[in-house]
Amino acid sequence: PALRASPFDKGGLRGICPAWRPPSERAAGEIRQAIIFKLRHDRTLGFDPVAAGLILRRAEEIMLPGMIAIIDYGMGNLRSVQKGCEKMGYAAEITRETKRIETAAGVILPGVGAFGACMNGLAECGLIDTVHRVADSGTPLLGICVGMQILFSESVEFGRVRGLDILKGTVERFDPALLTGGDGPYKIPHMGWNQLHIKRAAPHLAEVPEGAAVYFVHSYYPLPADPGIVATTTEYGIPFASSVWSDNIFATQFHPEKSQAIGLQILANFGKVVADHSHGHHPSH
Repeated sequence: PALRASPFDKGGLRGICPAWRPPSERAAGEIRQAIIFKLRHDRTLGFDPVAAGLILRRAEEIMLPGMIAIIDYGMGNLRSVQKGCEKMGYAAEITRETKRIETAAGVILPGVGAFGACMNGLAECGLIDTVHRVADSGTPLLGICVGMQILFSESVEFGRVRGLDILKGTVERFDPALLTGGDGPYKIPHMGWNQLHIKRAAPHLAEVPEGAAVYFVHSYYPLPADPGIVATTTEYGIPFASSVWSDNIFATQFHPEKSQAIGLQILANFGKVVADHSHGHHPSH
């Protein structure tokens, strides 16, 4: 009955059920999945796909105030990231709609492939200014892999390529000469499991132990202008910044969605940061 409430807002929901209150973050994810299942499988409701989509979207706006937007610009393991968030009880939506991204409680910027291709993808979707507005607004923002790299000023991949310049610094290529001449155990790309060495107690790293292993696939790494934003380092011939934390931005060179229990913990921590921010609690840096 709540789905049929008119007007479909908090007042309408409370008019039907005075005891209604916004659900917990974990319950919100379950509610979303239940609504999706109902709209897809219960033909007796008689909703067409357009109406069903509108109802789901409005329900999310009302009942899932902690929604995380995963930016879809054609680059990244979008569904894997979404499934990881939902497994930890946080509702996440894959979208390229500017309004949905800018009004989300938290935003994830994924990315795979080449730095330039990711920047072009954002530009073609008209999302470069959107990411800047999210970063400037204080909304929690999580960058993943190349999504982390493009937050920086520029990359040397295939020549100098401008990034978003939200974080100052460059993205450099691993130098084979520093990786034991290329004939030792280090190969490019850096692919597989490697350890995190924690440098700052970011809330995104809560319950992540020193030396925890996460999954990498990359040939380039960020070199922040301000070393003070480095949250973790990882050794691969040289130490490099494997995650950074600056104000409302946390970004990882590794893939949390591929990093099993540790990765899920990091996604859960990001969800908690989003929830805390929605309730006016902001971590100190």
